[in-house]
Amino acid sequence: MATSTLIQSLNSGDAFPSNRRQTETFLTSATVAVGDLVCLDLAQTSNADKMLFVKPANSGAAATGLAVGVALKVYDNGDKVDVVISGFAVCKVAALTAAGANLDASAAAGVAGTVTHEGIAYAITAISGGTSNVFVKSRF
Repeated sequence: MATSTLIQSLNSGDAFPSNRRQTETFLTSATVAVGDLVCLDLAQTSNADKMLFVKPANSGAAATGLAVGVALKVYDNGDKVDVVISGFAVCKVAALTAAGANLDASAAAGVAGTVTHEGIAYAITAISGGTSNVFVKSRF
């Protein structure tokens, strides 16, 4: 079920309650870590399941390249996963990611890489400790 995009509160200095972030709940078909860029699992047999299951995004195959957002916590295979599909998130990014970079699935599972096309996310900050603050662009 889609989350509301209405602003519930405005709290200066805290990005999470008032960041206009939108999340969606999916099921996992693989273990997902905090900050993983996740994709629809297009390898599922049923067309309905292709839209229901996610796993770490990876540009190495067509079935794992359609990134939809960033996971908020660690989830095991089969768990319900909350995914940021629009707005602020902390995402795993590839080395040398600079602020202002367009990001999408990379060859490393769950890690966003710099791309020349628009991508799923925009890097707000440069990489620090393997992650970056990003703005996820809605594909829904």
